[in-house]
Amino acid sequence: MDTCVFDVFSNGIGRSEGKELRHLVGGYDDLETLRSYVRACGVDQPDLLIMMVVATVRNVLDDELMDRKKEELDDE
Repeated sequence: MDTCVFDVFSNGIGRSEGKELRHLVGGYDDLETLRSYVRACGVDQPDLLIMMVVATVRNVLDDELMDRKKEELDDE
């Protein structure tokens, strides 16, 4: 699959094209607010944790989409 759902979603993060700003994580208006929350949870390196979570989500979504595409091709 050339384009996965997370790539499409992440393309507009932080951009406002005359519309409401798209946030990476719902409920946090900006990255610094998210970092503050993660720090308050006792995490010393919030950027590392956020990066790991985002990478994991992307990998899980990509794997699921690839599996679904493979099933569609097998059914044909």
